[in-house]
Amino acid sequence: EVIRLAKAAELDCEEQKLIGKSPAFRECIELITTAAKSDANILLTGESGVGKSLAAKYIHHRSDRSGRPLVTIDCSATNEGTFESELFGHERGAFAGCVGRRHGLLDEADGGTLFLDEVGDLPLAIQGRLLNAIDTGKYRRVGGRDFLSSNVRIIASTHEDLPAMVANNSFRSDFYYRIAGIKHRIPALRERREDIPALADALLVRMRDPKAYRCHIDDDAKTLLTGHNYPGNIRELKNTLQRAVTLSTDGHIKAEHIGFDETPGTAKPAAAKQGLSIKQMEADRIAELLILHQGHRRTVADELGISERTLYRKLEKYDLVNTGKGS
Repeated sequence: EVIRLAKAAELDCEEQKLIGKSPAFRECIELITTAAKSDANILLTGESGVGKSLAAKYIHHRSDRSGRPLVTIDCSATNEGTFESELFGHERGAFAGCVGRRHGLLDEADGGTLFLDEVGDLPLAIQGRLLNAIDTGKYRRVGGRDFLSSNVRIIASTHEDLPAMVANNSFRSDFYYRIAGIKHRIPALRERREDIPALADALLVRMRDPKAYRCHIDDDAKTLLTGHNYPGNIRELKNTLQRAVTLSTDGHIKAEHIGFDETPGTAKPAAAKQGLSIKQMEADRIAELLILHQGHRRTVADELGISERTLYRKLEKYDLVNTGKGS
């Protein structure tokens, strides 16, 4: 069965991308569901594009703070010069060009959750101020004298190695231990390949292009999608599908419509490097899975997102009927 984030009424459609049935996904959901019941601060780690922001929203909506705001600050996109003002707010005349009072994100998140997306990019000076605000529940706006109060739960995310950053003094150790009350890693897409067909179907439905609503992915295309390593994770899968939708003229996505970008510093799949055909790539992938699962066809079919009958036709086509048996 497919595990979905929550009832449709609780979350908007974007959250439905967090879909899966693989062991890695099930373990992830179990752990973040348990974490949601606590009020401890949470640090979500994992590669870029794995869905850390979706996990943060899931945790907030399953927590006791769900009736209060979830406020997000993208630490990688906020200008360092205005970071303090964004987070704490400012008083009129606090700096040149400041014409009025501004409420900060800490104020907006009071009683709820403050999500620090890509917290590794948070300036060191701001880490110190924010740590003090978390510890005491008190802070002052930029240019202000009066102390304000805010009760927030921190959820932070990063693709960086924060302990290594702590070791080289580019991230505060006290702040790290404050936000990492519960630490959980979101698995990469290649670690849960059997979820890719369901994710692909869900992403197609959610794409805004009306053409995507009637798109169908055939078995050969699903085999290619499942075999890719996805250095860009779910974001890369979505981009791949968007290109396939554009290339398809009848809403039927075939293997010929599936193409992957070569990420700088990332090797292409072995089959692609050797210049093999799509059919040979598919045959190699099926053979690899048969050997891995000792010829268990049901397991291989599930991982490829196709029926066992379709798999058997491919085994005959590629002369793989006995592959993996007895290994």
